[in-house]
Amino acid sequence: MAENPRFFTVAEVATLLHCRPATVRRMIKRGDLAAQMIARAWLIPASEITRLERSAYSSVLSREKP
Repeated sequence: MAENPRFFTVAEVATLLHCRPATVRRMIKRGDLAAQMIARAWLIPASEITRLERSAYSSVLSREKP
């Protein structure tokens, strides 16, 4: 049984968010996405992906309310 990853690479996050890796790196630089540089590679905690998903979901819900 596969275990859920604890960290994602920039390329993996770009795939999940349907954007380019450069966009993910800009999000990290702006502070919109928490990440750690390990061995010259940015690693993004899975909790950040969950936070982004919840944030996007709550934004959609707030727009739907009359």
